[in-house]
Amino acid sequence: MVAVALITACGSGGSASYEQTHSASQILADADLATISSRSYHVSIDETAESGPASAEVDVENGNVNGKIIESGIRTRIAHVNDQTFVYGSDLAQVLYLVNPRLGDVVNSRAHDTWVLVPPEMWKTGFSTALDFRKMSSCLKRLSGVSKKGASTISGQEAVELDDPARSQFYIQIAAPHNYLRVVFRTSHGCATDATARSQMITWSQYGATFHITAPTGYADLKDLGAS
Repeated sequence: MVAVALITACGSGGSASYEQTHSASQILADADLATISSRSYHVSIDETAESGPASAEVDVENGNVNGKIIESGIRTRIAHVNDQTFVYGSDLAQVLYLVNPRLGDVVNSRAHDTWVLVPPEMWKTGFSTALDFRKMSSCLKRLSGVSKKGASTISGQEAVELDDPARSQFYIQIAAPHNYLRVVFRTSHGCATDATARSQMITWSQYGATFHITAPTGYADLKDLGAS
């Protein structure tokens, strides 16, 4: 009788957890709200692009970005601060050799060891799309046929796994504010940040960190280099 009384008083199963009480669509909506509200984080991207393996490691803080992107064997160190985009000179030269060898030679000889301010179009047509997680999150929120697959651990954080009919996997932090911890697109997917990628894995960490991202000093301007 004492045991029965204790069970009745304390509850036999405890309160239901977040992943049990929320539907897949509710969890995706919570993750979308967290994405909109995220001020800073570190993100890693690994994908199979049309040209082969590609990857990125960047810090994001208040819309500013600092890190590197590797594609077609070329490492590109970038900094995007207050709507200005900078690429490290030696990296930029390698990119330019593919489209404008003359300008690549100029950058390599005059700005090899410094940052170079590049035209806004380079950010808008290239890097910004790859890092547009708000658009990705909004797309995921509208998916149908997503199901819950239980809880798992991603980078030491408890996450609920959601799967869609395309075998993609979305791992969302169980604890509030329910941030995305990892997204895995097994094949080409309409919500991927690279529409041409054959597969893509995105992993977030260090939410709320302070990265002190600032514009480089003593940089060269590609516009001036190209006119010389």
